[in-house]
Amino acid sequence: MRKSFLITLLAVLWLVLAASSSSAQSPGIVDNGWMPHAQGPLNGDIYTVIWGDTVFSISRRFNVDQYTLMSYNGIPSPYRLLAGQPIRIPTSGPGPQPCPSPFLTITNPPPNTNVGTSFPVSGSGCGLFEGNVFIRALDSRGVQVGQVVTTLSGPTVGIGGQGTYNDTMTVAGAQGPTLTLLAISNNVEYSRVTVNLGGGGIGQCQSSALSIFEPGEGANVPASFTVRGDAAFNCTVTITARDGGGRQLGTANAGTFQGTQWSTTLALQGGIAPWSDIFIEARTNGGGVAQRRVRFDGGQPPSLTITEPAPNTPLLTTFRVRGAGAGLGNTTLIVQAISNNGGLIQEQSVQTDFQGAFDLQMTVNQNTP
Repeated sequence: MRKSFLITLLAVLWLVLAASSSSAQSPGIVDNGWMPHAQGPLNGDIYTVIWGDTVFSISRRFNVDQYTLMSYNGIPSPYRLLAGQPIRIPTSGPGPQPCPSPFLTITNPPPNTNVGTSFPVSGSGCGLFEGNVFIRALDSRGVQVGQVVTTLSGPTVGIGGQGTYNDTMTVAGAQGPTLTLLAISNNVEYSRVTVNLGGGGIGQCQSSALSIFEPGEGANVPASFTVRGDAAFNCTVTITARDGGGRQLGTANAGTFQGTQWSTTLALQGGIAPWSDIFIEARTNGGGVAQRRVRFDGGQPPSLTITEPAPNTPLLTTFRVRGAGAGLGNTTLIVQAISNNGGLIQEQSVQTDFQGAFDLQMTVNQNTP
């Protein structure tokens, strides 16, 4: 225990003496003077690390890029420093002074301008740790809907000098008329800009993505029904209904909401025969097209009829069963053969066509009573 105490005491005394010793730099080395996290002594071209030092601050003090500094000393990533560790400083010659006060700005887009759901964002900064830049986008609800992560570009960024950035922001899920862009580096917000999302929140339809999920394919529909689907954000959807001859039966408009969903009510007009096929077409201002085939029920209940074999027809063990349905659309039917005593002899499934017709061949056991 006593030996450990003496070693610790000597180490502390050595660090105190080292920190208080005078600095003398070699020719060709730029020393900008003490700054936070780089206040150790310089003797010749040797800098002595003290507690709290960071690689970034040391590189700023001596106008040397931090990666060059670590490589010069053979220190691998993640660049760990220890108090008392000697660091050789390469000669750098005169260079720009680090920024007296860090800053980060957004110059494009300018305040109050209109942007779409994808737009360029650029600006400048200085004195930022490793030149890190985070541009965050908040919509009118205060929800983060986009982020750009990049770094400053410039010859002296590595030593805290000034640089610029240029990237693309995408805010596909934004809602409301405005966006607020925050310029952040190392969890510090330096500036913010508010812009308009499209023309007062309408935005721009950026994709042809479009689908219809209600009503389902082949479904029966009344004279007025709901049509729902998905489209790209901020798209306008136009729905048109036509009969098999191309005659327009109705139209309606819808806009996307809650991100990408859309919904509207479509009313059919004109004389439409019951169980007629109706063709629904949806289009967006982004070039999207989706179609759905349904059947007009005419307010009548669905029905099903077997047309072959006729009632009381003598049958062989293999025979044909045909029929048609009204208001069924394209669906699966179960056809059963029942004995005189009510027992199940055979059961088969069959798919109807879009007209509701079905046709199958059924075989039964000839020994069945």
